[in-house]
Amino acid sequence: MRLTAARLSGILQACTDVLGPQIWQLGETALFLYGSRTDDTRRGGDIDLLLLGSNHCLAELKQKKRALLTGVQKNIGECRIDLTVAPLASEQQSDFIKSVLPTAVQLFP
Repeated sequence: MRLTAARLSGILQACTDVLGPQIWQLGETALFLYGSRTDDTRRGGDIDLLLLGSNHCLAELKQKKRALLTGVQKNIGECRIDLTVAPLASEQQSDFIKSVLPTAVQLFP
């Protein structure tokens, strides 16, 4: 995984700051890194994040997406970040989400 400890910490801190510390405690969310940053043999590329949420909190996650991206940028500095918010339940996930999950790296919890 090509993500420094400082950047990982900054991403997780932004999630906690924007979504609240309870977001991780409820077990209703999961954060993944996918795309080129999961491959140690590649170089460059944006940071592709996937935030999965239960039906209970999915609308809130989507509503706070922009604030979350701003918080991540503030914590880790300027870089290209893509954030996708999707359902946690596999039966509700799009084909795209299902295609990236097998190689994604779970960042939290």
